[in-house]
Amino acid sequence: MTSPTQILYVLVSSNGDGSSSALFTLDAELIEKLRQADRKGLTSADGDPGVDGDGFHYSEVTLPASVTKESLGSLNWLEEHWRIEEILQELAAQ
Repeated sequence: MTSPTQILYVLVSSNGDGSSSALFTLDAELIEKLRQADRKGLTSADGDPGVDGDGFHYSEVTLPASVTKESLGSLNWLEEHWRIEEILQELAAQ
């Protein structure tokens, strides 16, 4: 019997100085909203999470269902990225 699992989504974001940062989320709905925003042209490769010149990308890591944000420690959470709220507002206005 397999144990319950969940997905940790990993996105890369440009820092604007030639470097990049990894961002993380456990929120599948947020990933879907960002995918929709990208399809509607509301995102940019200039620092928006998961977006590069080829569009929106992310990787998935399977974790035990018992893992929480708190147990993962101090990661850079996607929900705290400076552009998330603005992108979601633009998507809602569409």
